[in-house]
Amino acid sequence: MLAPFTAGWQSDMGPLIIEKSEGSYVYDIHGKKYLDTLSGLWCNPLGGNEPRLVEAANKQLNTLPFYHSFWNRTTKPSLNLAKELIDLFTANKMAKAFFTNSGSEANDTQVKLVWYYNNALGRPKKKKFIAQAKAYSDFSTHALLLLLLLLLLLLLLLLLLFGCILYIFLFGLHNILHTSPLNRYHGATFISASLSGIPALHHKFDLPASFVLHTDCPHYWRYHLLGETEEEFSTRLANNLENLILKEGPET
Repeated sequence: MLAPFTAGWQSDMGPLIIEKSEGSYVYDIHGKKYLDTLSGLWCNPLGGNEPRLVEAANKQLNTLPFYHSFWNRTTKPSLNLAKELIDLFTANKMAKAFFTNSGSEANDTQVKLVWYYNNALGRPKKKKFIAQAKAYSDFSTHALLLLLLLLLLLLLLLLLLFGCILYIFLFGLHNILHTSPLNRYHGATFISASLSGIPALHHKFDLPASFVLHTDCPHYWRYHLLGETEEEFSTRLANNLENLILKEGPET
């Protein structure tokens, strides 16, 4: 099977097969225990084997395992969840809940809704989106420290493991530069991947789409010019954004 965000050499080694979960931990088929710091894929905050979830899922599976919300049809659980979500917003009189299967689909839907809205108002040329090329992340600092440690290890073991360590180091460097959380991630579908600031999601996929533009990342520590204050940095980025809008045309 194909696995997203997986290098070819990792596929050749075979996947890590997770068999069960308990709270914040997961276990592979060999019984090895891992702390699930990603919370599933950012969507499992209650952990594994949560009794309340198991009970609710079992009850629903025995009542109505699946149904859609097309053609003005829905289900009680969908309506109840929609109400709970809408009640969280101050402007709930204007709010509507729209369920998708993933964040990628949610972002794609937002783009479609914006296009639909502008078309309805007679603004068919207003199609472009501006996203950030990168995003803030403290991981970048740790990544640099990690690279320095790897480099030191490489020098110490150069004669014994030169070929292997050099390969791993170069791959790790490429991976950090191209898929680090420093780069903004919005999803993996056509539109959401275009909005993302990760080069690996664009390279060889003919992305980003022509209607997606990218502007500077507002990460002062990493991207400020020599001697530039934080206020000057912010002003420069604001000017760059304004110039980009004027260049492309505010009407687009």
